[in-house]
Amino acid sequence: RYHKPRYDKPYGIRCEPDLSCWGNRSERRNSSSHTVTGINTATPYYFNVIVKDSAGNKLAYTSSSRSTACFIGSTLIAMADGSSKRIDQIVPGDRVLSFDRSETISVSTVGRIFEHEVDGYLDIATANASIGATGNHPFYAGKEVNELNEYPGFRAIEKFSRGDLLYFYTAALGFNLNSDAIVSMKFNAKNIRVYNLHISSGQPTYFANGFAVHNK
Repeated sequence: RYHKPRYDKPYGIRCEPDLSCWGNRSERRNSSSHTVTGINTATPYYFNVIVKDSAGNKLAYTSSSRSTACFIGSTLIAMADGSSKRIDQIVPGDRVLSFDRSETISVSTVGRIFEHEVDGYLDIATANASIGATGNHPFYAGKEVNELNEYPGFRAIEKFSRGDLLYFYTAALGFNLNSDAIVSMKFNAKNIRVYNLHISSGQPTYFANGFAVHNK
């Protein structure tokens, strides 16, 4: 069984009297896997696998989480102490630089790390930096942008074009966001493990290779 505690609109969730919400495949016999379809992009999902024996005894066998928007493992994250750390080496409790809707730089705490395999990603470059990201990851596009209703100011990177501005942070230019135009974007068809951070305390944002991004 798949328990999805917070996101109940995809794939026909029904709620039991104990307020647990279960997927539409409530029981699968002798199954070791299940493919979930109809999920939304740029959204973390939480799954609990419940096993039940012939007597009706239930046990939470395992739990896992997935996020559909991510970066390649070599991506450098701006840390609160001024250093950088590869995203595939970040651990819960790490403190990272982030920013709020007024573009003020602040510090946030990582709660968990998501990772999964993809069969390709976008290579994006400006004159001063580059990054590898899944096309649905939300990048900051400026205060006036409101394309992702849930995340004002952000746009999925696949919706950007050459010449569009990306926002970034570098200590050398002071404690504010700066912009740089995209000079190239290309799809890299490569099987690779990708990662995303979930911020548990502070602003739900961070800086990946300097670029201002959302944690969704």
